Amino acid sequence: MDSLVAYCGYDCTKCPAFLAYKNGVQNIDKEALIKWASNSGSNLKPEEIICSGCTSNDEIKFKFCYECKIRECASSKDLVNCGYCENYPCSNLDEVFSYSKEAKYRLDNINMQFLE
Repeated sequence: MDSLVAYCGYDCTKCPAFLAYKNGVQNIDKEALIKWASNSGSNLKPEEIICSGCTSNDEIKFKFCYECKIRECASSKDLVNCGYCENYPCSNLDEVFSYSKEAKYRLDNINMQFLE
């Protein structure tokens, strides 16, 4: 499966919420999915965890996508992802980059190509 880059640089195809959407929540280990989502401190139902990817036009989003300041900013600017932003990188990405070097690397590469 090709990667699907979220606004913040995550590869959605490796995200349990996206995999639940792609494969059907009935085919997912619900206990593992809930445990993964509960790391945020919330008790979520499996149907609140599925996500078609934050950049998709589909309305099926992980519950927290609707509260994400990165998603709100990038979508308001009609960006493919943050790597295409003239203000990249910004403080909105600091938290994501603190625990995902892969997301930073991915967006850095996109941004370098965008600036060429």
